[in-house]
Amino acid sequence: MNLARSIINELERLPSAIAFGRVSHIVGLMVEIEGLQGALSVGDRCRIIGRRGNTVACEVIGFRDNRALALPFSPIEGVGLGCRVEVSDVDPAIYPDVGWLGRVVNGFGEAADGKGPLPVGEHPYRVHNRPPPAHARQRIG
Repeated sequence: MNLARSIINELERLPSAIAFGRVSHIVGLMVEIEGLQGALSVGDRCRIIGRRGNTVACEVIGFRDNRALALPFSPIEGVGLGCRVEVSDVDPAIYPDVGWLGRVVNGFGEAADGKGPLPVGEHPYRVHNRPPPAHARQRIG
């Protein structure tokens, strides 16, 4: 049962369609992307496929001259003009589990403590989610 649920979770994470563009300019850490004008909005995430086969996750922070402006979440070594940029229509989500308790987890829901991978929970939590109302939150203990 748990294996079936895990497989279903993985299938739900697969994008239904992938739009792509190309890197047109790089200034410092800011990457300009062309070809995705109708597919991106501020706050969307995309990934750049570098020349060495590496992928660099980015977030769209604005637009200029029909190009998306994105900032990377990691170093951009191997990224150059013309590199492919992909965006999917899947809203980023994490799948927390009780096995995460006592672990160090980064902002992407990945282990950051060197103790191996984190167990995958059954229920997704959207990364771009509204916080609960202040009066409905529990007190900090």
